[in-house]
Amino acid sequence: MGDYVIPKLHGVDTSQPPPAYAASMPATAFASIVIAMMVVAIGLWVYADATRHEQRGDPVVFKVGSFVLDTPAAWCVGCLLLFVVFVPLYVTSRS
Repeated sequence: MGDYVIPKLHGVDTSQPPPAYAASMPATAFASIVIAMMVVAIGLWVYADATRHEQRGDPVVFKVGSFVLDTPAAWCVGCLLLFVVFVPLYVTSRS
């Protein structure tokens, strides 16, 4: 059992394994993926929580003029599209 040496191919040093994919991913791309996953997770939480409130007979409702948010699906879509606006609005409207 001798030492195994990986040969060089066309001038490429193959003595080191290639880096893992996550290690070679730019930090901004990784951060974007993490933020997108958090937005989706919070949107799903909003949907589940609004559904529980609706089933208890205490729906989460927000109304300004003719604009009404009163269904779990509407809250979820709003949170997914305009996270910064609708998540704080949902949290304040549910109490």
